[in-house]
Amino acid sequence: MREQTRPRHHEVLKNAIFTICGSREPSASCLADIGRRAAQIAGRSKPWGDRHLYALLHIDRYDAKKYPITDELLNALIALAGREATNGKHVVKVYAAHVRPWSVVLGRSRRCARRRCGVHFVGVPNQLYCSEHCRHLAELARRKRQAQARRRAQLMRKRHGQRA
Repeated sequence: MREQTRPRHHEVLKNAIFTICGSREPSASCLADIGRRAAQIAGRSKPWGDRHLYALLHIDRYDAKKYPITDELLNALIALAGREATNGKHVVKVYAAHVRPWSVVLGRSRRCARRRCGVHFVGVPNQLYCSEHCRHLAELARRKRQAQARRRAQLMRKRHGQRA
């Protein structure tokens, strides 16, 4: 299974580096800058060097075991590159337990059914709200609208009763 996921990681890494540098042939200074910024995001004291990133770009020329694509580096590069690194897919914040930061979640995202909530989430097929709190707030808003409609209808009945 590791052999199957490696090419996808390599493509995402290449796309992220190309997006950050803005060209298909990044310079050594650009790679060094990317390595320094990615190390800051990952919380690493030692930055990734330009030669290391160059070797990762051209992994077919170098030993793949000597230059591994770590999750730490890949997550930092995706964070730096933004949504373009994921081939233009729509990127949303996912609120879920047991999901690593900057992970790529393959699933259709839906907008929360609460009117004032702008959160997109990936959940089970019949899930309408992003959280229990949103479900509770939507229920309160629904009750409030129903009470207003009842009061409005009662007022209209009173008005029609006075006219007759």
